Amino acid sequence: MESTNKRQISVIADLNGHHVGAITDALNFPEEGAIISAGDDKQILIWLKRDDSTYWPSIHQHMPSGITKICFKEESRTLFIGQENGSITEFTVSQDFNVMTQIKSYPAHSSSITEITCDEQSQYLLSCSQDKTITLSSTLGNGKRLCCTTLLAPCMCMIYDPLSRTVFTGTFDGDISIHRIENNRFIKVTSPLSGHTGSVRSLAWCPSKKWLFSGSFDKSVALWDIGGGKGEYFQLNCHMSTVTSLVHLPEHEKLLSISIDGIVVVWDLKVSRKPMWRRKTLSGRRQHHCRICGKAVCAECSSGQSTYPLMGYENPVRICTSCAPDVESSDRTPLVKRFLIPGKSSSLFFNHKNHILVAGYKDGNIKLLDLRSIISPGGTELPADSVKGTFQNSGSQLISSVKRSQQSVPREKRATGETSVIDLSKRTLSDDEQDDEDVIQHQLKLVHGAQCVAQ
Repeated sequence: MESTNKRQISVIADLNGHHVGAITDALNFPEEGAIISAGDDKQILIWLKRDDSTYWPSIHQHMPSGITKICFKEESRTLFIGQENGSITEFTVSQDFNVMTQIKSYPAHSSSITEITCDEQSQYLLSCSQDKTITLSSTLGNGKRLCCTTLLAPCMCMIYDPLSRTVFTGTFDGDISIHRIENNRFIKVTSPLSGHTGSVRSLAWCPSKKWLFSGSFDKSVALWDIGGGKGEYFQLNCHMSTVTSLVHLPEHEKLLSISIDGIVVVWDLKVSRKPMWRRKTLSGRRQHHCRICGKAVCAECSSGQSTYPLMGYENPVRICTSCAPDVESSDRTPLVKRFLIPGKSSSLFFNHKNHILVAGYKDGNIKLLDLRSIISPGGTELPADSVKGTFQNSGSQLISSVKRSQQSVPREKRATGETSVIDLSKRTLSDDEQDDEDVIQHQLKLVHGAQCVAQ
């Protein structure tokens, strides 16, 4: 095992004392030594690195309302600022980051902006909002709005593929809408992707393989194989709280998922995983369901729990008696690495050039975190002993608990009759709240171990 200090994500710099509210977004430009930060205190700050490696704000720009999202295009030096009042303001920023000049405003939405992206080649500005709309505007002239589409729920996040001009939008109801831009209009590509049981909070896109990643309030990460032609869907479970940020690293074939509690999970995308069942069966009375096959089962027939990394379950989940032998005989070695960043962040931005994570916090502070050690092959995760022990214990007890449950259930009750089939996207009362509590307790042990290491 490597030395303790190598397990820590190092803090490069602290920026504090100027924002008086939560940081809602921040960008990092290492070559120029600049940071752009935005907060709900209506301030845009541009920080410049000084000779002593500390940062000091060179610009304070006040906006009419709280700032929710920012987007900066380095080639044109254009900064777009989304606000709580639904408007987007365009600025140009000087080469030395010392001057901001307002260009124009876009009356894009009627409520808080949740995402902004700009396609400079097509001269498009795309945005989504809590008012349930996605908007396409032209960056030419006075910023004319080209089209607007209304979805069924508030928009929480968005990602855009400029090559295919496809827009993916995650919504509050857990769906992901897909639109393509044709002739300056949004064209609906297909029905929304449904798989999450909570709002979609983050999206990432792999253009080479046409994989879409989504992180949700339901604590899960989903991989949607858009380009595979098979409609495969992989659910990845390792977090104990809302997944707020996803970072795809194509050069390393990895995915970083970060939850609101500061847990960073590194997923190896080279691993071949089994697709998740898309439907589950449900009988008339309240029951649980097996996470492996999706069948509805009673508590006595599903008392065993285990991890199953090949299917994305890095936390112990409920297993039925039919699936237990196969799970027990399979390789359940963890396929992820877990790390811990300090505090509960309110915003995150990852710079792919230097692998620096800019974390903003509710108290107005900003930290620059170096993630190179966890991305490189030699990176060391949270205490290996605690992780390994937890998985081994849960697995070794699986078969014995299943056998005990089989003996305690009368034979006539073990047979199952016909059951109806329902869509997985509709959360049912068969889910046991205790399952979530078990996951939380399991992850708390890991986090406690990480805090001991950090100290």
